[in-house]
Amino acid sequence: MTLLEFWAHHEDLLNANGIGKCRSGVDLAPLVAVLARYQSRVLDDCGALVVSEGTVWYTPKTSRQVNVDADVVDLARWLSGRSSLPMAATTGPADAVAKIRTARFSI
Repeated sequence: MTLLEFWAHHEDLLNANGIGKCRSGVDLAPLVAVLARYQSRVLDDCGALVVSEGTVWYTPKTSRQVNVDADVVDLARWLSGRSSLPMAATTGPADAVAKIRTARFSI
């Protein structure tokens, strides 16, 4: 988790200075897998299916209400509570989309 915090702070600085996402090529996929499991209670409560580039990171144990589809970097930031997802990344009924967009994730 400490490594996640260092990475998130680095991303925060890049975003604050208008530089954009890190281009280091670090594979964040293992991190997204851990974060999705860690946030399972919130994801289940929202009925969120979480995917990225065809990879399913989380399937809700409850009935699926909303699909979240974003790149791995955005998912890592979102699941760690650092940012909200762009509207284009969520699909489903309006109330389900609103619920996942206001969900609070913390580590």
